[in-house]
Amino acid sequence: CLKHMQLVNQAVATTGAYRRPFNDLLDPRTGKPAETLVSTTIVADRAMDADVLATAFHILGPADGMDLLKNVDGTQALYVTRDGCFCQYTSG
Repeated sequence: CLKHMQLVNQAVATTGAYRRPFNDLLDPRTGKPAETLVSTTIVADRAMDADVLATAFHILGPADGMDLLKNVDGTQALYVTRDGCFCQYTSG
């Protein structure tokens, strides 16, 4: 199932724990690999912001990640959960 995002003068970044023998995205709160999501893609106004937000969202997980994005106007997230759910979120 493919999803799409609308990009107009924005940047996109993706991070995830796929095609690796181990997950190197560590949650600093636990010291263990972030295991809630398989992949996280963020659209933001700047590439640097998209990259940082993709990593943060991936480590935080969907609930805390959406709380983070609520504070950043014009961002979109597309993430895939471990059970294969494709989810999309757009900040207001």
